[in-house]
Amino acid sequence: MFREAGLADPNSFSSHSLRRGFATWASAHHWDMKSLMEYVGWKDCKVSDAIY
Repeated sequence: MFREAGLADPNSFSSHSLRRGFATWASAHHWDMKSLMEYVGWKDCKVSDAIY
C-alpha cells in the first residue's frame, strides 16, 4: 500500500498517523464531527477538537 502511494519510508507511518490523516481529509471534505467520530471510533471530543 505504501509503495503504491509513492511513500519513500513506510516505517515513518503508524496506524495512528493514517487515522489522523483520514480525519484531516474528512474535515477538509466537510464531514460533520459526529459522523467522523463514529467512523473512526473516537468516544471523546477532545481528540476530534484537535482536528477541527
